[in-house]
Amino acid sequence: MKHANFVPLMAPLSAISVFVSLFFVSRLNLPILNRYLLNSSILTVKILLLFLVFGVFVYSLYFFASKLSDAALNKVDSLSIIALPVVMSGSYFVFVLFLQSKLLINLLMAVLIIFIYLYFLSVYYFLDLGMNNDTKKGYSLFNLTQYGGFFTFYLAASGIYGLQSFVATPTWLNILIIVLINGLLFYTMLWTNKRSLTDGLNVIILSSLVIMEIGWSLSFLSFKHTILGLLLSLCYYVLNGLSWNYYIGNLNEVLIKKYLTFVIPAIIIILLTSQWL
Repeated sequence: MKHANFVPLMAPLSAISVFVSLFFVSRLNLPILNRYLLNSSILTVKILLLFLVFGVFVYSLYFFASKLSDAALNKVDSLSIIALPVVMSGSYFVFVLFLQSKLLINLLMAVLIIFIYLYFLSVYYFLDLGMNNDTKKGYSLFNLTQYGGFFTFYLAASGIYGLQSFVATPTWLNILIIVLINGLLFYTMLWTNKRSLTDGLNVIILSSLVIMEIGWSLSFLSFKHTILGLLLSLCYYVLNGLSWNYYIGNLNEVLIKKYLTFVIPAIIIILLTSQWL
């Protein structure tokens, strides 16, 4: 691709313009529609506009990903490339629905934009479009997908539990979305290690079943949605790490103890210091 080196910069710039448009639409008064539509109809128009703008954002990421893939010798499915940033962006917008702090909303937006930049930059190097092998060691796409996956899962889980608490969405639907996100995040780890989906399908199904059981159980606790999301995210972190090491044949007793030593005290501290609703 001509000018492929500009893609890591254009992707976050596109994200900035789309995010600003989304917040503008969400706060739009629509004075003309107020004269002809009911309040419920105006809300429907806003929701449709939000989905339209977000669809433009997804298409822009797909466009940039396809250009990177076309320029690479080893082709990668563009949908695989954009899976993580799209899910993270969607999780962010659900999560901030229940935030009142404008500072935190803007801070999370900045983190998301920076991540999109680093992610596309890492994809750029992963596809051998720049730098030599020694210099690329600092740009590990796999590590970025791991950290980004945990952050995404927390935003998604907290937002989904928030929908359950404030909007009364069905529990089965919430758990289904969490399971799908878990499988999608594990898939991003597969393709960044040049593994196929069929190779890790059994591990994805097993981890998704465990996440489903834990997520369903947590949905009956009367904690804040952010606390429930954090608890489930810690479980996801351990399960994801153990599942991946099992998949690559690196699972052992020492590694299991390492994960459990971290997560069990963390969960106990959260449970003892959290406020009940």
